[in-house]
Amino acid sequence: MQSDALQSDIPAILIAAGASKRLGQPKSLLPLGHETLIQWSCNRLSKEGFHPIIVTRVELHDQTTNVLGDKIVIVNQQPERGRTSSIQTGLQHIINANINLAKGVLIVPVDRPGWPNGVLQALTECDTSSCLAFNGRKGHPVFIHPNDVDNLLTCHESLPLRECIDFSSFDVHAPFLHLNVDSEDDLKMLNRFYDEMQNSSSKYL
Repeated sequence: MQSDALQSDIPAILIAAGASKRLGQPKSLLPLGHETLIQWSCNRLSKEGFHPIIVTRVELHDQTTNVLGDKIVIVNQQPERGRTSSIQTGLQHIINANINLAKGVLIVPVDRPGWPNGVLQALTECDTSSCLAFNGRKGHPVFIHPNDVDNLLTCHESLPLRECIDFSSFDVHAPFLHLNVDSEDDLKMLNRFYDEMQNSSSKYL
């Protein structure tokens, strides 16, 4: 069920600016059923009450906009600087657009889609910056507490997020949480996860 309060209070940045060199094709545009990975990710975020802001690279902008319709799609002009630079690009857009960051921000990499449904609102209610975790291992999405937003904005763009912010764990049952779409084997796991999520009786719903 969507939450109007959550929609207006906590933005979500969907990171889709990777070069996908190892996979050899844009991860965000991977086909899943009758949609793409980025469409599926956006739809899942919307169902949990978030309005995603998508950060992509210039060569994927038009394709991304075409599949997402009226979603906000912005470009990281230099994505090779690292994923943190894409997060900072998204944050700067939020600030320039006067979108409220008083309750923090959710960061969602498009190639880490293995979170279970129905957990993100609780994640954003944590009183510190937190990430989903399963079996003692941290994963994505992550919630940036408002106290850490400035730290993230000033962190060097080449540093991984975990070196900019100390995340607490938010434990969930999520066997696919650590799926990182990066190889042909990962694609098989992604499709298995997608199929299970389409099942109305799935334990991940």
